[in-house]
Formats: sequence, C-alpha cells, structure tokens
Amino acid sequence: MKKKKIARALQDLTNRFNLHVGAGDKEHLPADKDHAGFFTPNLLEKLMMAIGYRKIVDEGTDILKLEPGKYAGINFKNSTLADSDSGWVMVDVNKSNDSYIEFKEVHSFSGRTFFRNIHKSGSTINAGAASGWTEFVRTVPLWQGSVTKTGTNLTLLDDCSKFSYVKIIADNGNANIESKILKRIDTVNFTSTNLMKSSVGDTKFSASISFNKNQATLVSNFAYVNSAAGYTTLDQQFNILSIEGVI
Repeated sequence: MKKKKIARALQDLTNRFNLHVGAGDKEHLPADKDHAGFFTPNLLEKLMMAIGYRKIVDEGTDILKLEPGKYAGINFKNSTLADSDSGWVMVDVNKSNDSYIEFKEVHSFSGRTFFRNIHKSGSTINAGAASGWTEFVRTVPLWQGSVTKTGTNLTLLDDCSKFSYVKIIADNGNANIESKILKRIDTVNFTSTNLMKSSVGDTKFSASISFNKNQATLVSNFAYVNSAAGYTTLDQQFNILSIEGVI
C-alpha cells in the first residue's frame, strides 16, 4: 500500500509540474507589497521608470490620460508644443489619487519646462489653481563682471542664440540695481529712469548691447539728465553687471 501511495503521489507531482511548466508566466503570482512573487514585465517597467528610464509612448498620446510614471515621445495631445512642432518631449506624472495629479513636461531640444496641476473637489476642478500649463522660468549665467566703457567685448559662456530672452542686471550709479528680462535680438536696449531726490527732474539711463553667438558688445551707454537747469547728456553711466540666458 505504501508503495502505491508513493507512486500516486509522484505521479500527481509530475502532472502538476507538467501543468506548471506549460502554463507560462500566468502560473506565477506577481509580487505585491505584502507577498513575494513573480516579477512581471509590468513590474519591471515600473522599476525602470522609478530609477529614471522613460517609456516611449505612441505618437498622439494624451498627456492628461497617462498613469503615474516617466514617458517620452512626440506629438502629445494636450502638450505645450504647437501642433506643427514634432519635437521630442519628456513627461512626468505624479498622482496621489484620481483627484490630485501633477504633470511636468520638458521640451528636450530647448529645455523649456512646464507644470500642470489637476485638483478636483467634487465636480469642481482647480478652484484655487490655474487650469493650464505654467512655465518654469530658469536662467543660465552667460557673463558676470563690471563694464561701463562702450565698445567693450564680452565673452559669453554659451551661444546666446540658444535663448529667446536674456536677463540683464545693471547699476545706474545711483544705488539702483535694475534687472530686466528682454527679448534677445541682434541689439538689445536696456533703459532705466531715476527720479531726482533734491529737485524736480529725472535721469534716464540707456545702454545697448549687441549679441552674436558667444560674444556680446556694449554698443552705447549714456544718461540723459532732465532738470530745472536744462538737459545734460552724460556718457558711460550704466554699469553692466551680468547677462543671463532665459529658458
């Protein structure tokens, strides 16, 4: 009897093993937060996202319908890129639940970065937040120093043509530091006005800086003084302190 029971048990184990081998991945239970288990392709994909790799998604994928993770692709629906621009985009999605979701979009070519928030309260969406994309404005140092003399050439740390805007910081000589973001064109005009403290009038400062790839030149620099005594023009009054590229 014992031999028969052992034989039957062995045959039963053999049958179960054959079924297991032929079943493929479905025979294994996936790992979860409470149990050890089989590491499925889906779990591997999520692990790769967690350590920084991105899933390449189909062209035309709707950003706002993506599940939490890291993605990349072109021609996303609801993207900040224009429909005519097929540039590569990287997208991060964070979610605490279906009512609280954050999206981050980065244009690979330019580095421009955008954020979008979805906050639902009942049937109301984003009652206290903007419903569209908000751009992160970042600056890259291109030059720093102290220049007043016209004709001075400045060597930039990067090609200025990469930036649509530049941020210029200057001192008008009256303890007034001006910081302005200006459209980068061949020659940028930087102006400032300072009211006189002791009399009626003002001083208008103006500087022009030309840009060409990794070079910038202080083309002009003067101040126009308007007072009760009349008008006076002073040369080289603006002190250029720094230039930054704006992303």
